[in-house]
Amino acid sequence: MVRFIENGKNYGGQTAYRVLDGENTFDISFERFFQEAEICAYNLSQKMGDVKGKRIGILCNSTYEYVALVTAIVFSRGIAVPLNIRESIDTLNYEIENAELACVITDNDMLASLSTKIELLSLTDFLKDNGGKIELKDFAEDEKIKLLL
Repeated sequence: MVRFIENGKNYGGQTAYRVLDGENTFDISFERFFQEAEICAYNLSQKMGDVKGKRIGILCNSTYEYVALVTAIVFSRGIAVPLNIRESIDTLNYEIENAELACVITDNDMLASLSTKIELLSLTDFLKDNGGKIELKDFAEDEKIKLLL
């Protein structure tokens, strides 16, 4: 079993991600990445209660923040359901309504475009440091067997 969290935290200040943005390019350390994923996990729990087993739709661009969100969901034992931002609004509405999602988290202007009964939430709300963190843990052996990892 890969110890993603444990191994990643051992790299501390080493670069985990490089965000390429022209002159604004910057590095994100493993330490910062896991801190931000744990803040995101805390905010998820504040909004949704126990995330375990909940299907959470993700309608976001492929960014560093997307990776932090997926990490928070998966290691909180939730189910990340990626949605394709290039799909038509009608297709997205259909997918969202039929995927048994607890909510959809998005980072773009689609919040206003989608017409669904499922709660639509903004990614930025989950990235804010509201003073709490949840320590993320790797999957235990018994979880591995149950999840067929």
